[in-house]
Amino acid sequence: MEVIKFQASEVAFHIRHDLRELPNEKQYGNTSIDPALSPGNYSLIYRGKNASEVNQYRKNLEKEIFHYNRKNLVHAVEVVIQCPADCPPEQKESFFQESYNYICSTLPMGEKCVFVAEVHTDEKHYAPNGTMISKDHLHIMYVPGVLDTKHDGYQYRLCADQLTKKAKFREMHPGLQKHLNEAGIHATVYRKKEGDGKTVSLSVKQLKELTAKTGITLDHSLTVDELVSIINSNILHEKQREIMQAELLSKEKKITELENKVEHLEEKIRSSEPKAKEAAWGNDAGWGTASSGWGTNHTKKSEEFTW
Repeated sequence: MEVIKFQASEVAFHIRHDLRELPNEKQYGNTSIDPALSPGNYSLIYRGKNASEVNQYRKNLEKEIFHYNRKNLVHAVEVVIQCPADCPPEQKESFFQESYNYICSTLPMGEKCVFVAEVHTDEKHYAPNGTMISKDHLHIMYVPGVLDTKHDGYQYRLCADQLTKKAKFREMHPGLQKHLNEAGIHATVYRKKEGDGKTVSLSVKQLKELTAKTGITLDHSLTVDELVSIINSNILHEKQREIMQAELLSKEKKITELENKVEHLEEKIRSSEPKAKEAAWGNDAGWGTASSGWGTNHTKKSEEFTW
Protein backbone atom coordinates (compact mmCIF):
# COMPACT_ATOMS: atom_id res chain seq x y z
CA MET A 1 0.00 0.00 0.00
CA GLU A 2 1.24 3.47 -0.87
CA VAL A 3 -0.13 6.92 0.05
CA ILE A 4 0.63 9.96 -2.13
CA LYS A 5 -0.36 13.58 -1.59
CA PHE A 6 -1.03 16.05 -4.42
CA GLN A 7 -1.23 19.82 -4.64
CA ALA A 8 -3.84 21.53 -6.83
CA SER A 9 -1.67 21.75 -9.97
CA GLU A 10 -0.94 17.99 -9.89
CA VAL A 11 -4.42 16.57 -9.44
CA ALA A 12 -5.76 16.84 -13.00
CA PHE A 13 -2.70 15.10 -14.48
CA HIS A 14 -3.03 12.13 -12.12
CA ILE A 15 -6.75 11.82 -12.79
CA ARG A 16 -5.97 11.54 -16.51
CA HIS A 17 -3.25 8.99 -15.76
CA ASP A 18 -5.57 6.84 -13.64
CA LEU A 19 -8.35 6.99 -16.26
CA ARG A 20 -5.80 6.32 -19.04
CA GLU A 21 -6.77 9.49 -20.91
CA LEU A 22 -3.64 10.09 -22.95
CA PRO A 23 -3.57 12.13 -26.20
CA ASN A 24 -2.82 10.01 -29.27
CA GLU A 25 0.54 11.69 -29.87
CA LYS A 26 1.68 11.08 -26.29
CA GLN A 27 3.23 8.00 -24.72
CA TYR A 28 3.03 6.80 -21.14
CA GLY A 29 6.06 7.56 -19.00
CA ASN A 30 5.43 4.22 -17.32
CA THR A 31 6.77 1.68 -19.84
CA SER A 32 5.03 -1.15 -17.99
CA ILE A 33 1.64 -0.03 -19.31
CA ASP A 34 0.36 -2.08 -22.23
CA PRO A 35 -2.34 0.02 -23.99
CA ALA A 36 -3.74 -3.14 -25.57
CA LEU A 37 -4.70 -4.34 -22.09
CA SER A 38 -6.18 -1.02 -20.88
CA PRO A 39 -9.75 -1.98 -21.85
CA GLY A 40 -9.55 -4.45 -18.97
CA ASN A 41 -9.27 -1.60 -16.44
CA TYR A 42 -12.47 -0.70 -14.60
CA SER A 43 -13.90 1.82 -12.12
CA LEU A 44 -15.54 1.15 -8.77
CA ILE A 45 -17.36 4.51 -8.75
CA TYR A 46 -18.71 6.96 -11.32
CA ARG A 47 -17.90 10.67 -11.00
CA GLY A 48 -18.07 11.59 -14.68
CA LYS A 49 -17.51 10.19 -18.14
CA ASN A 50 -14.02 11.68 -18.49
CA ALA A 51 -11.16 13.16 -16.48
CA SER A 52 -12.45 16.72 -16.88
CA GLU A 53 -15.83 15.86 -15.36
CA VAL A 54 -14.21 13.87 -12.56
CA ASN A 55 -11.98 16.82 -11.70
CA GLN A 56 -15.01 19.12 -11.73
CA TYR A 57 -16.71 16.83 -9.20
CA ARG A 58 -13.66 17.30 -6.97
CA LYS A 59 -13.72 21.09 -7.38
CA ASN A 60 -17.45 21.28 -6.61
CA LEU A 61 -16.91 19.20 -3.48
CA GLU A 62 -14.10 21.49 -2.31
CA LYS A 63 -16.51 24.43 -2.39
CA GLU A 64 -18.35 22.78 0.48
CA ILE A 65 -15.15 22.37 2.51
CA PHE A 66 -13.23 25.03 4.36
CA HIS A 67 -9.63 25.45 3.23
CA TYR A 68 -6.92 28.07 3.43
CA ASN A 69 -5.55 29.69 0.27
CA ARG A 70 -2.06 28.24 0.53
CA LYS A 71 0.06 27.26 -2.47
CA ASN A 72 1.36 24.14 -0.77
CA LEU A 73 -2.07 22.98 0.38
CA VAL A 74 -2.78 19.30 -0.31
CA HIS A 75 -5.97 19.00 -2.35
CA ALA A 76 -5.99 15.25 -2.96
CA VAL A 77 -4.63 12.06 -1.46
CA GLU A 78 -4.15 8.85 -3.41
CA VAL A 79 -3.96 5.35 -1.97
CA VAL A 80 -2.52 2.60 -4.18
CA ILE A 81 -3.29 -0.97 -3.16
CA GLN A 82 -1.65 -3.85 -5.00
CA CYS A 83 -3.33 -7.23 -5.21
CA PRO A 84 -1.10 -9.69 -3.31
CA ALA A 85 0.32 -12.74 -5.07
CA ASP A 86 -1.55 -15.17 -2.82
CA CYS A 87 -4.99 -13.80 -3.67
CA PRO A 88 -6.98 -16.43 -5.63
CA PRO A 89 -7.82 -15.19 -9.16
CA GLU A 90 -11.54 -15.72 -8.55
CA GLN A 91 -11.37 -13.35 -5.53
CA LYS A 92 -9.39 -10.58 -7.18
CA GLU A 93 -12.40 -8.38 -7.97
CA SER A 94 -13.75 -8.90 -4.46
CA PHE A 95 -10.34 -8.01 -3.04
CA PHE A 96 -10.37 -4.63 -4.78
CA GLN A 97 -14.01 -3.94 -3.86
CA GLU A 98 -13.44 -4.76 -0.18
CA SER A 99 -10.20 -2.74 -0.14
CA TYR A 100 -12.17 0.20 -1.52
CA ASN A 101 -14.90 -0.29 1.09
CA TYR A 102 -12.31 -0.34 3.86
CA ILE A 103 -10.58 2.87 2.74
CA CYS A 104 -13.94 4.64 2.51
CA SER A 105 -14.74 3.51 6.05
CA THR A 106 -11.61 5.27 7.35
CA LEU A 107 -12.50 8.65 5.78
CA PRO A 108 -14.53 11.19 7.82
CA MET A 109 -16.49 12.13 4.69
CA GLY A 110 -16.89 8.51 3.60
CA GLU A 111 -17.34 7.58 -0.04
CA LYS A 112 -18.55 11.07 -0.93
CA CYS A 113 -14.99 12.49 -0.92
CA VAL A 114 -13.64 9.79 -3.27
CA PHE A 115 -13.47 10.92 -6.91
CA VAL A 116 -11.31 8.15 -8.45
CA ALA A 117 -11.41 4.41 -7.75
CA GLU A 118 -9.76 2.73 -10.71
CA VAL A 119 -8.50 -0.83 -10.98
CA HIS A 120 -5.54 -1.20 -13.33
CA THR A 121 -4.93 -4.55 -14.99
CA ASP A 122 -2.78 -3.25 -17.85
CA GLU A 123 0.62 -2.98 -16.16
CA LYS A 124 2.92 -5.93 -16.75
CA HIS A 125 6.37 -6.21 -15.27
CA TYR A 126 9.13 -8.62 -16.18
CA ALA A 127 11.73 -10.24 -13.97
CA PRO A 128 15.35 -10.43 -15.21
CA ASN A 129 14.73 -14.03 -16.32
CA GLY A 130 11.93 -12.86 -18.63
CA THR A 131 9.05 -14.07 -16.46
CA MET A 132 6.04 -11.78 -16.67
CA ILE A 133 4.73 -10.54 -13.34
CA SER A 134 1.24 -9.12 -13.14
CA LYS A 135 0.86 -6.02 -10.97
CA ASP A 136 -2.91 -5.42 -10.84
CA HIS A 137 -3.68 -2.62 -8.40
CA LEU A 138 -6.29 -0.12 -7.24
CA HIS A 139 -5.98 3.69 -7.30
CA ILE A 140 -8.20 5.58 -4.86
CA MET A 141 -8.07 9.39 -4.93
CA TYR A 142 -10.02 11.43 -2.43
CA VAL A 143 -10.43 14.95 -1.08
CA PRO A 144 -8.89 14.95 2.43
CA GLY A 145 -11.83 16.41 4.30
CA VAL A 146 -11.99 16.12 8.10
CA LEU A 147 -14.56 17.33 10.62
CA ASP A 148 -14.47 21.10 11.13
CA THR A 149 -15.37 22.44 14.57
CA LYS A 150 -13.83 25.90 14.15
CA HIS A 151 -15.39 27.55 11.12
CA ASP A 152 -19.06 28.43 10.99
CA GLY A 153 -20.97 27.19 7.98
CA TYR A 154 -18.59 24.31 7.28
CA GLN A 155 -18.92 20.71 8.34
CA TYR A 156 -15.53 19.72 6.94
CA ARG A 157 -12.13 21.27 6.28
CA LEU A 158 -9.14 20.22 4.17
CA CYS A 159 -6.45 18.59 6.29
CA ALA A 160 -4.40 15.84 4.65
CA ASP A 161 -1.97 15.67 7.57
CA GLN A 162 -4.66 14.41 9.90
CA LEU A 163 -5.43 11.52 7.54
CA THR A 164 -1.82 10.62 6.65
CA LYS A 165 -0.02 10.66 9.96
CA LYS A 166 2.40 7.79 10.53
CA ALA A 167 0.28 6.47 13.35
CA LYS A 168 -2.75 6.49 11.05
CA PHE A 169 -0.82 4.80 8.27
CA ARG A 170 0.45 2.07 10.62
CA GLU A 171 -3.17 1.19 11.40
CA MET A 172 -4.16 0.80 7.74
CA HIS A 173 -2.40 -2.48 6.93
CA PRO A 174 -3.62 -4.48 9.93
CA GLY A 175 -7.03 -2.82 9.61
CA LEU A 176 -7.31 -3.80 5.95
CA GLN A 177 -6.17 -7.34 6.72
CA LYS A 178 -8.83 -7.68 9.41
CA HIS A 179 -11.47 -6.34 7.02
CA LEU A 180 -10.44 -8.79 4.28
CA ASN A 181 -10.44 -11.71 6.69
CA GLU A 182 -13.95 -10.87 7.87
CA ALA A 183 -15.08 -10.59 4.24
CA GLY A 184 -13.68 -14.05 3.49
CA ILE A 185 -10.98 -12.77 1.13
CA HIS A 186 -7.86 -14.94 1.22
CA ALA A 187 -5.17 -12.33 0.56
CA THR A 188 -2.21 -11.28 2.69
CA VAL A 189 -1.57 -7.54 2.96
CA TYR A 190 -0.18 -7.62 6.49
CA ARG A 191 1.90 -10.05 8.54
CA LYS A 192 2.57 -9.70 12.23
CA LYS A 193 6.21 -9.12 13.02
CA GLU A 194 7.99 -12.04 14.59
CA GLY A 195 10.16 -11.01 17.54
CA ASP A 196 11.46 -7.46 17.60
CA GLY A 197 12.27 -7.20 13.89
CA LYS A 198 12.00 -3.63 12.65
CA THR A 199 9.85 -3.24 9.55
CA VAL A 200 11.35 -1.89 6.33
CA SER A 201 8.60 0.08 4.58
CA LEU A 202 8.66 -0.26 0.79
CA SER A 203 6.58 1.86 -1.56
CA VAL A 204 4.89 0.41 -4.64
CA LYS A 205 7.58 2.05 -6.78
CA GLN A 206 10.34 0.48 -4.68
CA LEU A 207 8.67 -2.94 -4.87
CA LYS A 208 8.54 -2.62 -8.66
CA GLU A 209 12.21 -1.64 -8.85
CA LEU A 210 13.18 -4.53 -6.57
CA THR A 211 11.32 -6.99 -8.80
CA ALA A 212 12.83 -5.55 -11.99
CA LYS A 213 16.39 -5.75 -10.69
CA THR A 214 16.31 -9.03 -8.77
CA GLY A 215 13.30 -10.99 -9.95
CA ILE A 216 12.03 -11.13 -6.35
CA THR A 217 8.28 -10.58 -6.17
CA LEU A 218 7.08 -8.83 -3.01
CA ASP A 219 3.72 -7.31 -2.14
CA HIS A 220 4.20 -6.27 1.48
CA SER A 221 6.69 -4.56 3.77
CA LEU A 222 9.33 -6.74 5.40
CA THR A 223 11.25 -6.91 8.63
CA VAL A 224 14.98 -6.35 8.42
CA ASP A 225 15.60 -10.05 9.12
CA GLU A 226 13.23 -11.08 6.32
CA LEU A 227 14.89 -8.70 3.88
CA VAL A 228 18.36 -9.95 4.82
CA SER A 229 17.20 -13.56 4.35
CA ILE A 230 15.82 -12.77 0.89
CA ILE A 231 18.99 -10.94 -0.13
CA ASN A 232 21.20 -13.82 1.07
CA SER A 233 19.01 -16.31 -0.75
CA ASN A 234 19.22 -14.24 -3.91
CA ILE A 235 23.03 -14.06 -3.61
CA LEU A 236 23.17 -17.84 -3.26
CA HIS A 237 20.98 -18.30 -6.32
CA GLU A 238 23.18 -15.88 -8.24
CA LYS A 239 26.29 -17.88 -7.33
CA GLN A 240 24.57 -21.09 -8.40
CA ARG A 241 23.59 -19.44 -11.65
CA GLU A 242 27.21 -18.39 -12.26
CA ILE A 243 28.42 -21.96 -11.60
CA MET A 244 25.82 -23.38 -13.98
CA GLN A 245 26.76 -20.76 -16.57
CA ALA A 246 30.45 -21.75 -16.28
CA GLU A 247 29.56 -25.44 -16.66
CA LEU A 248 27.45 -24.63 -19.70
CA LEU A 249 30.30 -22.70 -21.33
CA SER A 250 32.68 -25.60 -20.61
CA LYS A 251 30.29 -28.09 -22.25
CA GLU A 252 29.80 -25.80 -25.22
CA LYS A 253 33.59 -25.63 -25.62
CA LYS A 254 33.84 -29.45 -25.58
CA ILE A 255 31.05 -29.71 -28.13
CA THR A 256 32.89 -27.25 -30.39
CA GLU A 257 36.10 -29.27 -30.06
CA LEU A 258 34.26 -32.50 -30.96
CA GLU A 259 32.61 -30.84 -33.93
CA ASN A 260 36.04 -29.66 -35.15
CA LYS A 261 37.44 -33.20 -34.81
CA VAL A 262 34.51 -34.65 -36.75
CA GLU A 263 34.96 -32.05 -39.46
CA HIS A 264 38.70 -32.84 -39.63
CA LEU A 265 38.03 -36.57 -39.99
CA GLU A 266 35.43 -35.99 -42.69
CA GLU A 267 37.89 -33.80 -44.59
CA LYS A 268 40.57 -36.48 -44.26
CA ILE A 269 38.17 -39.10 -45.65
CA ARG A 270 37.16 -36.87 -48.55
CA SER A 271 40.81 -36.20 -49.47
CA SER A 272 41.67 -39.96 -49.54
CA GLU A 273 38.84 -40.95 -51.92
CA PRO A 274 40.65 -40.10 -55.29
CA LYS A 275 43.64 -42.27 -54.35
CA ALA A 276 41.34 -45.20 -53.69
CA LYS A 277 39.86 -44.81 -57.19
CA GLU A 278 43.32 -44.69 -58.78
CA ALA A 279 44.29 -47.90 -57.00
CA ALA A 280 41.35 -49.66 -58.65
CA TRP A 281 43.04 -49.57 -62.13
CA GLY A 282 45.13 -52.73 -62.82
CA ASN A 283 43.38 -54.95 -60.30
CA ASP A 284 41.29 -58.04 -61.11
CA ALA A 285 38.61 -55.93 -62.68
CA GLY A 286 41.16 -53.88 -64.65
CA TRP A 287 42.41 -53.88 -68.25
CA GLY A 288 44.08 -57.06 -69.58
CA THR A 289 42.57 -59.36 -67.01
CA ALA A 290 40.40 -62.38 -67.55
CA SER A 291 37.32 -60.49 -66.63
CA SER A 292 37.97 -57.59 -68.89
CA GLY A 293 37.39 -59.59 -72.06
CA TRP A 294 40.23 -58.02 -74.04
CA GLY A 295 42.78 -60.51 -75.56
CA THR A 296 40.65 -63.53 -74.62
CA ASN A 297 37.19 -64.13 -76.00
CA HIS A 298 37.63 -61.44 -78.66
CA THR A 299 40.66 -63.30 -80.04
CA LYS A 300 38.61 -66.44 -80.51
CA LYS A 301 35.90 -64.60 -82.36
CA SER A 302 38.51 -63.08 -84.62
CA GLU A 303 39.78 -66.54 -85.57
CA GLU A 304 36.31 -67.73 -86.41
CA PHE A 305 35.87 -65.02 -89.02
CA THR A 306 39.25 -65.65 -90.67
CA TRP A 307 39.05 -66.41 -94.37
